[in-house]
Order: sequence, then structure tokens, then C-alpha cells
Amino acid sequence: MWTLGAGFGAAALLPGAADGDAAPGMPELRRRLAVGQAAFRSARYADLAEQLPRLARDAAQRAEVKGSVDPAASAVLARVHVLASELAFKRGDSQAAWDHARRAIRAAGACGEPVVLAEATRVCATPLHRPQPARVASAAKRL
Repeated sequence: MWTLGAGFGAAALLPGAADGDAAPGMPELRRRLAVGQAAFRSARYADLAEQLPRLARDAAQRAEVKGSVDPAASAVLARVHVLASELAFKRGDSQAAWDHARRAIRAAGACGEPVVLAEATRVCATPLHRPQPARVASAAKRL
């Protein structure tokens, strides 16, 4: 089973990741993102965790085609990472939430849409709500 902490590098291990399969078109990616967002809103986290790796792989593949960046696919990829960050936080994995939030920022910057960038920026603050022992110790040393 894919873990959120493993990042989307694990998605490359899925069937079709290296065999040259073409990524689905934008309408299909948007539809699958909407299904994932609905799963999150409905608290179907196990279903979402199962869907995210393939969706992330397909969005990343679509976002970078032949060395050029597709802004629309980058927007979908950013939103996939936002969703993964939110799911990781719900599952108590603040480090994975932070990692996905940073990936969301990177993809949002490539898409150029202010709303997507705002969503990615917002999700960066969420992992900071849950204190990490190392972060607390570091802060205490600074005092």
C-alpha cells in the first residue's frame, strides 16, 4: 500500500509508470481530481490514499511533456499535492504533509494561476499546527 510519507516517488512503481503509457487527457485528470476531493470531503481516506499515487503520476506525466510545462496539468498536479498534504495531516503525518505542501507550491508556481498558488500556500501552514518534537526542542534551544 502506498504511504503518504513515501511521496509520489512510489507512484513510479505502479504499472504503466515506465512502459510509455500516455497520461490521460485533461478532462479525465480533472474528473479524477474531483473524485479525490469528494472522497476527502466524505472522509473516505482509504479510498483517497489508493487513488492518489496513480493520479499524481498521471498529472506529473501530463505536466511535463517533452521538456515543456503544461500549465493546466501543473494546476491539477498542485491540487493533487494539496489533497495529499491534507490527507497526510489528517493521518497524523506532519512531515509528509509538509513535503506535499512544498511540492504543491512548486507545481502551482509552474501553472501561474493565483488561486492555485493561494491554495498551495494555505496548505503549507497546516502542518505547522501540529508541533513536532524536534521543532519544539529547536525552539526551546533558541530561547
